[in-house]
Amino acid sequence: MTTRLLPVASLSQVNQIDNGFSQNNPSAAYLQGGNWIVSWNNAAFSNIEAQLFGFAFNTAGQEFALTGPRAQNASLAGLTSGGLAAVYQSGGTTSVNRYNIDNQAVSYAATENITASRSTDDLSISGLPGNGYVVAYEGLGVSGTDRGGIYAAIWNGFTINTITVASNTFFETGFSFQRQWTATNRTDPSMSAAANGTFVVAYQSQSDGNTVRPPDQLGYSIFTSNGEGLNSGLLSSSFGEREQYEVDTAALSNDRFVFTWTDTDRGQTDIHAAVVDSRGTVIRGDFLVNEYVTGNQTNSTVAALDDGGFFVSWFDNARNMIVGETYDANGSAVGSNVLIANAVSVDSMDLINIGGRRLALAYDRIAAGDTDIAGAIIGPRSTTSVNGDTNTDIIWHNTGGQTALWAMSGNEILFGNNFISSNGTTVAPGSDWSVAGTGDFNSDSTTDVLWRNVDGSIDIWTMGGGPLANQIVASNHVTVGNTPVRLGPEWQVADTADFTGDGASEILWRNSNTGRLDVWTMFGSQLVGSNPITASNTVVAPGSDWSIAAATDLTGDGRADILWRNASGALDLWTMNGAQLVVSANVTAGGSIVAPGPDWSIAAVNDFTGNGHADLLWRNTNGQVDLWTMNGAQLVRSDHVTAGGLSVAPGSDWHVAGSGDFNGDGYADVLWQNDNGSVDIWNMNGAQLTASNHVTQQGFGAVSLDASWMVVG
Repeated sequence: MTTRLLPVASLSQVNQIDNGFSQNNPSAAYLQGGNWIVSWNNAAFSNIEAQLFGFAFNTAGQEFALTGPRAQNASLAGLTSGGLAAVYQSGGTTSVNRYNIDNQAVSYAATENITASRSTDDLSISGLPGNGYVVAYEGLGVSGTDRGGIYAAIWNGFTINTITVASNTFFETGFSFQRQWTATNRTDPSMSAAANGTFVVAYQSQSDGNTVRPPDQLGYSIFTSNGEGLNSGLLSSSFGEREQYEVDTAALSNDRFVFTWTDTDRGQTDIHAAVVDSRGTVIRGDFLVNEYVTGNQTNSTVAALDDGGFFVSWFDNARNMIVGETYDANGSAVGSNVLIANAVSVDSMDLINIGGRRLALAYDRIAAGDTDIAGAIIGPRSTTSVNGDTNTDIIWHNTGGQTALWAMSGNEILFGNNFISSNGTTVAPGSDWSVAGTGDFNSDSTTDVLWRNVDGSIDIWTMGGGPLANQIVASNHVTVGNTPVRLGPEWQVADTADFTGDGASEILWRNSNTGRLDVWTMFGSQLVGSNPITASNTVVAPGSDWSIAAATDLTGDGRADILWRNASGALDLWTMNGAQLVVSANVTAGGSIVAPGPDWSIAAVNDFTGNGHADLLWRNTNGQVDLWTMNGAQLVRSDHVTAGGLSVAPGSDWHVAGSGDFNGDGYADVLWQNDNGSVDIWNMNGAQLTASNHVTQQGFGAVSLDASWMVVG
């Protein structure tokens, strides 16, 4: 099942060297062993620079020169050996450099010249089995009979075999001054290869002439790893006056290929896509990707997901933002379009799968006359973000009924007026209302607030997001049909989480009398499904000696699981698929059940290691803080939280108030609150405390809250 992906981390500048010269045309590649790499044109040295990363945005070493001078427009591909292949242009030659990657060390291995006799443009490369690769390129004509076209050069580890994908054509009719001509030029190739070596090359057919001009169309050809043609076709059968260009493609894990492109179907540019298999069968033909249809959409890029689905990202010119959408293997959207980056201007982008159910997006960010390389990590996200960025925000509620939002950027609060309001008026529900939870109930990538009244009524505040982050745009009763829902006091909200993996939060209820658990599937404030949790079609109801420690994704499948703790200290993990209990397993270390004593309490459950699996942060009554790195129900390792190599143990006046990725680096951090009102954030990298800072507000310095305030989301 494909789960909806969201931005989980961002990096405003990848390039470390910036002397005012433009850095542009990024390319990215995943490398065997978990590293990934980004390259780009560096105008300062007229060469190609690169940066190696570990998981997420952990830089591995320094920025380095991938090529010598006079090189440009690289395309990167990981090799099965764990190495890297980079195709680029230098002077009149197109070459591929191969590199060995050893942890953080990148060393040159060899060069193959793809073509020296034919000028080339628009390079694209993919790795092949056996440490090979294939390069697609536009080759310019060299004679009256050789007018050029799209070619593919296949390196099998020993020799290069070049094949013709599509030739340019030229037709001439008529006599003397009445002569008419039409030329078709194949340009802008994009290619991708499947794990078995089957590869596809997509390209644009540009037509021109002094008669009626046909529209630009997109074609594709599919080949075996040795260059034998399998199938070819066009990506749209609806021509009219439409023009299609900027094609990108990705090989899916189920013998399918996906294509995305820019299309002038409505008098403006939109993003379209299509899915075909290697036999040429259309799985889903030409469909519209962007939901926002006012203004031009361009520069799409697509990457395959491990489960057979894919993710598309593109630039929304009308709103100056990068947007994305998740699709399953059949081309059906999972959730709605999501915001990746805001207030940007972009010329080119590249999206790759970096493992761990995460993607990396590299793009050239144009600002104030300077162009730099920026990036985003996209994957499963369970953080609280009310303003729709990648940073976890904090929602507070006090005993006086007021609710406040802290939109965070690291340890700094972004907004001056933090009270949640409606139509400009601060809202403070009476004491008969309490916050029952928070979650994204309408799939708009911003967090909403769930309320419960003493009479059993349930309301949802839909929050505005972005600049309206602390504004309530709608407050509605939870209803079935048009009937408000009320539950008795024996039903309590146990947690809110995405149990189905569709990007929307469900509500987990527990009955205090029977122990039964129900999952509510929401569509905004509409209750569209209520199901008891079952195992093998039998309703499950743990006894009162079991309490829910957290509902979050510990297995890394994009769906929330339920972590239980027994009064004896034992822990059990329920792996969930919606309301179905798939597996119930004791938490173990080395095959032995673990059961911390009563002096240990779970302070937070979040992804502190940045691998897509939630981990457990423990605190002892003596102040010691430990991190359990988890892989589902397996305790992989247990570490003291350290700063500078020394264990940290805050005093009893400090309390963990929450956790989340407050600085957008892909690693969960810890929010602390002191009895004196001070609020601190620990920036974490696994069990390492990398920085501890007071929370500050722009222009006001460190903030302080009295004991009437508590974190509710």
